[in-house]
Amino acid sequence: MAISVQPVISRETRRLLITVVAAVATLWVLARIRFQERPVTSTPVPNVLAQLRPSSTYADLARLIADIRPTIVASVSQSTGGGPALRIREDAAVTLRPGRADTPVATDRATGLAIVQHPRGDMPGLMPWVPRLLDYPRYLVAADVVGDHVALRPVFVGGLFAVTSPLWSGELWLLPPATAISSGTFVFTTEGAFAGLGVSHDGQAAIVPAGLLLGIVEQLQQQHSAEPGDFGIAIQPLSPSVALAAGASMGVVVTAIDPAGPAAGSLVPTEVIEAIDGDDIRTTDHWRARVARATAGDTVTLRVRGADGVRDVRLTAAVPASAVEAANDPSLGLQLRTIPQVGVEVLSVQPRSRAARAAIQKGDLITVVAGQASPTSAQLARVFTSLPEGSSVLVGIVRGSDHHVMAIEK
Repeated sequence: MAISVQPVISRETRRLLITVVAAVATLWVLARIRFQERPVTSTPVPNVLAQLRPSSTYADLARLIADIRPTIVASVSQSTGGGPALRIREDAAVTLRPGRADTPVATDRATGLAIVQHPRGDMPGLMPWVPRLLDYPRYLVAADVVGDHVALRPVFVGGLFAVTSPLWSGELWLLPPATAISSGTFVFTTEGAFAGLGVSHDGQAAIVPAGLLLGIVEQLQQQHSAEPGDFGIAIQPLSPSVALAAGASMGVVVTAIDPAGPAAGSLVPTEVIEAIDGDDIRTTDHWRARVARATAGDTVTLRVRGADGVRDVRLTAAVPASAVEAANDPSLGLQLRTIPQVGVEVLSVQPRSRAARAAIQKGDLITVVAGQASPTSAQLARVFTSLPEGSSVLVGIVRGSDHHVMAIEK
């Protein structure tokens, strides 16, 4: 009768096997804690071994960017107006603050985001990026447009920090100071996923996440061609000193009223607008988010704090007068005072005039007109009057301690 003998594993061998299994399990747990953004695999061994490899070099990063370059180049190009544009249809792209040469299909006046006509091309099929962690250091890839070329560069981001934006109707990712992503730049991950659009939020660089941006683009594509509305109100932020003097804790300050606009006779400069339709106006972005998206005929109720206390003012948005009259308004629109051997001081600027459209402001000192230094008000008027229709004149301006050159078009 045959007797089978089971192989005997020594105690030392068992201890060694248990130690190896425990070590692998410990390494896997530590790797999951350290590299939380990496996907979990069914077997931990390759993952653990991957963590034991030498760290990546800049050459590895360059190879990653080279691999994703074809997809990004097919997605990003220069718009007709010169800015970066992201293709969203075969014949259209989205860009921030379109140039004069662009042909907008739809525009969000609050943010400056616009869908513009674009030369036909194939759709690249971008994948929006949804990060598992925000405040995690990583490299992102910025797509810079240089003429007809797209240059990709890695940008180290110490972390992304969620912040609510009334302008974009959602959460942006605030970037650490000095992060080299500028407004209007489209941003991708090192795997080629679309991360979002670089913008400015309260003077700091931020990214509009891809999902939020594409949602806004979809809304723009569906919007009807309603006439934009305007209330004829110019505002500025509420400074602490003005807030103390006005007795206001929030809002925006009225600085000017269009005498031909809907607010004429209802508001006066120095008053504080605290709310619109019951929603508090905490920053100028809150104001722009509501007013810039108004269409002609929209009615709003403002809570206004003035010398006589707090009152409600009801206004109906009108078609902007500039859209109707600017093309037919040939006036220079300046009231000037000559300062001998210096130039002319701007005492007032008529709304919708040529000077207003050239961004000339009250208090500016015009020191050069068409190459002539220290002009008088009469000389400036003669130069403008003698201009052929459609041409422009260059003027040198001193504004505070800054110097500017502007073009006034006739």
